[in-house]
Amino acid sequence: MATVAPNRRPVNMVFQHLALFPMMSVAENVGYGLARRGVKAGEIKSKVDAMLARVGLAGAGNKRPDQLSGGQKQRVAIARALVLEPALLLLDEPLGALDLKLREHMKIELKQLQAAFGTTFVYITHDQSEALVLSDHVAVMNAGRFEQVGTPQQLYYEPQTPFVAGFVGANNRLAGRASQVSGDLVEITTEQGLQLFAPGAGELHWATPRRASCGRRP
Repeated sequence: MATVAPNRRPVNMVFQHLALFPMMSVAENVGYGLARRGVKAGEIKSKVDAMLARVGLAGAGNKRPDQLSGGQKQRVAIARALVLEPALLLLDEPLGALDLKLREHMKIELKQLQAAFGTTFVYITHDQSEALVLSDHVAVMNAGRFEQVGTPQQLYYEPQTPFVAGFVGANNRLAGRASQVSGDLVEITTEQGLQLFAPGAGELHWATPRRASCGRRP
């Protein structure tokens, strides 16, 4: 996409605070991008009605944003983005402005909407549970760099760096000396004298003194 002008890229965005136009109706909000593209009024109405039905807001087209609940506003923002049929949808912490109960409900709704539309969602969040519940792949970032990219299960059970191990989920970290390798397992003696076996993460390089850390096991 580097050589494509930003306004020509098949990408759309759902903002953190949704950014619905308060002076417009729900239908006008959803159809705004189509109108800017010069789509005919009859076609706009047809596409908007179909999109509102798909996100569970059929019949809400004449309402104003301030007449909607938080979850309904969320769905309007998603409908406005998806009606343009983007190849990719960027969501910038879209649940951050919702209360806890509604946020938990919307996690499931977003997952179901993504499955129904088949559009790739790139979801930015600081909430680990959102990332683990919603995603097929998760990228953990630290100081602007990717620490690890993988499935939620891989990040949780097979962290590749100390940062990921400490960042994703609750965990116990035990430091000790690695004494030998047995198959895919490393035998570790902790400072408390415990003998543990931990899965080796990648190729092992021995050093003096030999130390290793034991990560989370399923």
